[in-house]
Amino acid sequence: MGFCTEEEYQDFLLAAPELERMLVRSGIQIVKYWFSVSDAEQERRFQKRLGDPAKSWKLSPMDIESRNRWQDYSRAKDTMLAATDTDQSPWYVLDAEVKKRARLNVMHHLLTVGPYEDLTPEPPTLPERPAMRDDGYVRPPKDRQRTIPDVVPTSTARAGPRSANQGSDRSRGTGQAGVLLPVPDSNGARVGFAPGGVAGHTAMKSGGAVEFAGKLGGQGVEAVHRDLHAAFHA
Repeated sequence: MGFCTEEEYQDFLLAAPELERMLVRSGIQIVKYWFSVSDAEQERRFQKRLGDPAKSWKLSPMDIESRNRWQDYSRAKDTMLAATDTDQSPWYVLDAEVKKRARLNVMHHLLTVGPYEDLTPEPPTLPERPAMRDDGYVRPPKDRQRTIPDVVPTSTARAGPRSANQGSDRSRGTGQAGVLLPVPDSNGARVGFAPGGVAGHTAMKSGGAVEFAGKLGGQGVEAVHRDLHAAFHA
């Protein structure tokens, strides 16, 4: 790949374990994980990124090179693990074909390899606010500030009281006028956030689509998405 010379590469394989031993002797615990993915699964993920605008930015030139050099990468990984897997700083390899399962397995294992304690903070409280001081201060007018234009469409109808079947989380109407925004979640699905005056709620669906039960300000979800896209790309 040209990142270093062969001599520098061999020096790294010798120096890395020594550096890790020094860190361990100083009281630092090192835990190393290698998320192992098959060639077929990696190819599936790359192909999925191609068709998903929310993930296409992940397909970097380095990813393309790794795809072209899969065997070379695998050989280098095996060599690196053999040289740097020590009793003081071991490598833990896990099956990462299913990313969610891999992450949960890592979290479970990490809690078994080192001491920890419950650091859940106490629930916060808000004390009573002090009375406003009458010290003669007058805030400057807003027209002296640099502002940005409000280009996001808003609902034209004010929302009424929240009905009994409306929730309070992000996937349901909040009881306030608002906008509908496409927000990608951690799995790449597009989550419809529909605050204000919405009959029904949004549902996540894989593949970047959004199912929407209801309308916002008389506009369907596709119309709102078009308005948002036009506003932000004008």
